[in-house]
Amino acid sequence: MTTRPDPAERLLNLVIALMNTRIAMTKEEIQRGVAGYDPDASQENFDRMFSRDKELLRRELGIPIETLTDHVHGDLTRYRIRIEAAQMPPLELTPAEVAVLGVAAQLWTDAALEAEARRALIKLRALGYPIQAHELAGLAARVPGGQAPQFDTILDAIGERRELRFHYRAATTGHVTPRRVQPWRLRSRGQAWYLVGFDTDRAAPRLFRLSRIEGKVRPATDSGAFAPPTREQIADAMAGIDLPRETRTAQLALAPGRASLLRARGTPADPPHPHPGIRDLVNVAFDDPEAFAVELAGLADAVIVLAPEDLRDSVTTRLKAAAHLHTRPFAPPAPAQPMAHDDEPASASDPRLRPTAERVARLLAIVGYLADPAAETATITSLAHHFEVSPQQILQDVYLLWVTGLPGYLPDDLLDFYLDEETDEVALVNDQQVGRPLRLAPTEGVALLAALRALTAQPGVGASGPAESATAKLADALGDLATWAETVDADVAATPAPPQAAQLIAAVTSARVVEFDYVSAADRPSHRRVDPLQVLSDAEHWHLHAWDRDAKARRTFRLDRMLNLETTSAPADPHDLPPADVRPGEGAQIATLRVAPRARWLAESLPNATPPTPTDDGGSRHRVAVASQAWLRALLLGRAPQVWAEDPPEVREDVAQAALDALAAYGCPGPTP
Repeated sequence: MTTRPDPAERLLNLVIALMNTRIAMTKEEIQRGVAGYDPDASQENFDRMFSRDKELLRRELGIPIETLTDHVHGDLTRYRIRIEAAQMPPLELTPAEVAVLGVAAQLWTDAALEAEARRALIKLRALGYPIQAHELAGLAARVPGGQAPQFDTILDAIGERRELRFHYRAATTGHVTPRRVQPWRLRSRGQAWYLVGFDTDRAAPRLFRLSRIEGKVRPATDSGAFAPPTREQIADAMAGIDLPRETRTAQLALAPGRASLLRARGTPADPPHPHPGIRDLVNVAFDDPEAFAVELAGLADAVIVLAPEDLRDSVTTRLKAAAHLHTRPFAPPAPAQPMAHDDEPASASDPRLRPTAERVARLLAIVGYLADPAAETATITSLAHHFEVSPQQILQDVYLLWVTGLPGYLPDDLLDFYLDEETDEVALVNDQQVGRPLRLAPTEGVALLAALRALTAQPGVGASGPAESATAKLADALGDLATWAETVDADVAATPAPPQAAQLIAAVTSARVVEFDYVSAADRPSHRRVDPLQVLSDAEHWHLHAWDRDAKARRTFRLDRMLNLETTSAPADPHDLPPADVRPGEGAQIATLRVAPRARWLAESLPNATPPTPTDDGGSRHRVAVASQAWLRALLLGRAPQVWAEDPPEVREDVAQAALDALAAYGCPGPTP
């Protein structure tokens, strides 16, 4: 039995063979001639592997395998890769455009198209461009939603215009019903991704939150099943995501010295509270009753809602639910199995195959980079820096490339390199016709173009300059596929950048100390004097990474909790840039949270949570690393009855007591045993 080599080696051998064949190859010739396929495998097993390889090359790497019918020899099916169809069209970028592409790719970190954006940069590096994935000066932004479920399948169906079928859990009733949809667009909003499409059973446009889709999304038709939607149809359908809201006013009674952010947003009520010193009356405008009720309930007894009545009822309902859920007897859960999934062979878009696709892209990019006669003398170290991997990885890549080539695999059939182990110098001797850089795959182009559009909306970037020109050049290189990229709308912030963002970014770039009053998650105000390092949008809130001069440590501050921000003339000291995230450090408390079936979408907003395990009622259970007890208390008060803590006991006791204290302030009875 032939030993199976690295999958990347098999794929590379397949690409080299099909690019060099004169009359195209049959399946039998591929199975018996291309190293990596087992010549003794059954026809069924070979067909399965070959089909998956073809699809991976097409979808993940943009290498189309052409199918031909040989009528001379009994209608045999043959396969080849046309070099001109796989190679990158001319693309000339300025240094500023190269820099902005590196920033754009970074927006997908930990998000749906991260692998595609990374592969796109690898291919552009094959052209000689020193593209480094990095942050914009002073700003780190991220596309939201994490690895949105079913994203790849839906994106493919949009591009190919295939109808989809899936089961969907309604937000209002929790009922799960089958849906058949013409997919039009993917849109992020806050921490969530939405599918915008036409529901064929209901004969109307609909929005579907991806996290409410149950089970697998499957194609229901062949490609080209429906006409592309008009811009007007898309605009009408997407209007449901950002419907204008009515601005209303709430009258709130605030405990002295507490709820500082509400005080800053509101105005003193007229007349004032009849008992000064007990509660301060303020009027606060709001336009999202749901979000405002979550905020107010999270503040517990610091706030009493006096009006309007529906807002007061919404807050007290949450407090009663939180008190009930955290005072009732609790039994530890039995060990749960991971979320169920269909037992099917890995597809070309399976995340498990992405490391292989990325390595094949890098292997071919190394050949393309070294094949350029204008390229400077390369070393293992310089290649590692250029492709952002370790020197050891480059050595492994070169050694693998050395044993790949044309069927026969004699010395003249192989890719050949010169490698001087003393000077570290490496040069290409024989490229076997694969030395032309690869064109971007459709999904790779989508990743970069969607990120560039999102980037232009960020403070300090704007819709002109290198971001705009890079977008135009990339769209021209993609040709008709650029239209597909318009079907992905990626917002990198749940809310527009607050006024402080531009001021803080300017302070970062000018290295100036800033001062502000800060209200912590525990509702405690303090004055801070910091060296600003980076502004970060995590798709839900805006944050500042900074060096706190009083604490003599790095700290992260939410911009919406800052008051009286001032940029001083004092120079900021240099500090290492922290990782672009807001995760808790070591020693953080671990809490087990339950999410109700109708609110599984809320899991998207749980930071630092483990993958879910299912519960008998159709909900999910998560273990969450918690940096702030006050933050967790506010979450569980505001989101009850959709989320509650199962352990540790001290968290349950803390939330229960806060809910009971708040209900007492409202004059409401607590839960009955």
